[in-house]
Amino acid sequence: MRVMWRGPLIVLALALLAHLVGVLLPISPQPSDPAVASLSLRFRERVVASSGLAISSTGSFFRDRDMVFWWRFADNFGANPSTPYMFNALPLLGCLLPSPIWGLGARDAVVLLARVPPPCEYWSLTVYAMFMPRQPPLPFASLGDSVNMMNVKQHDGLFAHVITANQRTYDLVEEALVASGLPASAINLAAVPSGLGLFDDVMHLVGQVRLGTYFEALARLYKFANQTEGDAYIHSHPPVFYLRAEHDEDEWLPASTSPGYRSRSHPESADEAPLAPAFEAHGRQVVQRIGEALRTSRTPTHTLANEVTFAALKFKGLECLQKRTKCLGDGPDAAYFAPNVHEDNDAMELLQLATKDEIHVVTLVHHRLQNTAIYGSIAMVKPWRPHLPTLSKTLMAVLGTSIGVTSLDFPHTASRFVTWVFTRNAAHCAQLMEGGVLPVVDGCSVVDEADVPHHGYLTYCERVYLNPKTGLGPEWDKLLPARLYHVQLHS
Repeated sequence: MRVMWRGPLIVLALALLAHLVGVLLPISPQPSDPAVASLSLRFRERVVASSGLAISSTGSFFRDRDMVFWWRFADNFGANPSTPYMFNALPLLGCLLPSPIWGLGARDAVVLLARVPPPCEYWSLTVYAMFMPRQPPLPFASLGDSVNMMNVKQHDGLFAHVITANQRTYDLVEEALVASGLPASAINLAAVPSGLGLFDDVMHLVGQVRLGTYFEALARLYKFANQTEGDAYIHSHPPVFYLRAEHDEDEWLPASTSPGYRSRSHPESADEAPLAPAFEAHGRQVVQRIGEALRTSRTPTHTLANEVTFAALKFKGLECLQKRTKCLGDGPDAAYFAPNVHEDNDAMELLQLATKDEIHVVTLVHHRLQNTAIYGSIAMVKPWRPHLPTLSKTLMAVLGTSIGVTSLDFPHTASRFVTWVFTRNAAHCAQLMEGGVLPVVDGCSVVDEADVPHHGYLTYCERVYLNPKTGLGPEWDKLLPARLYHVQLHS
């Protein structure tokens, strides 16, 4: 991605060279779902036969780890280790290898034709402004609410997802889809905001060869009921079309001129606030029990070195674009929390787990049991530069790790509060998980050098997904965020 920012002329030159030497457009795999394939064929024929739109390029819905070159970025931007990610992949600049990011003309559209995923705990599809030729160049900011398992418009399991800002283009796409057999009630519109500079190209040579905003349509899928069906879906290659407008009408969609997010408030939303005293007492008690369980002749005592309550990271993509900050792939369906978040300070102090004689104890509310969320997770992340002791809240740059756990991984014996330990010493996990009739904690993860160097810095991100009452992100003020206890064992 730095190539696109530091050397855009090189990228454009490569695209032109590809045309000059006769490189053909990449051939997209055919959809394996017969109904999707049939709909795709009818839609293609309808667009070709009508006026006002032309198919500029085609692609597929791909998982990030299955994409040439782009798999290298799968763990960037604090990716959730428990969640497969999929993208609308189109030929980069219209003629190169499939890319999860692509430019979009103000009159153009990107259309996905797909089947609703098989039963799973959670799925969503969100449109982002990923790259912009300005500071910061990687805002990774959502452009509105997600389409998800609770609000998707579909017919017999099939749906269309249309990304555009132009009213005439949308009307033409809708006409073609309806004529192809998909009712208007199964078309999901993602209206691109018109007033945030997203269509201010620095350079536009021809077709999709442009230097400007690069967009991304990202799907998150979690915990298929049948993993075999889930794997088949991930590799079913639903088609993606880049449609170039051949009309000269510039009317914006109403939703493009007034973008926003729906309110998360709902009078029937569950509230975790009454649990606060018991949750705090639980943390202190479990730290004491952990100290007793790990007591040995070499480490007969323990010290609570630090206690931190997580606080909300209220990322909103549209605000990030307005304020020119980073949003790190904010999920409109989620509420995010992290340690050392301050209202009056942009810097977030990071943590360390430097020796085998210290542990991080994280206590969480089991949000799923409280009916405040579909599911939650806690994941370890680290700064791009491992020796940095702080992160910027507004210009955050983090990498994901393989260390994480979700509420679906909690043991069946877990109560309303859950305790998870992170340590560099596997013996700690053995002692805590095998002692007595019941384990002292609900789970334990061992952190090795490949995840985070012992002298490096780290932090944690709690993600809480989807209020079951609204189909939107949970209300921040009705959630009790995680707490972290840094325990030092010593003689």
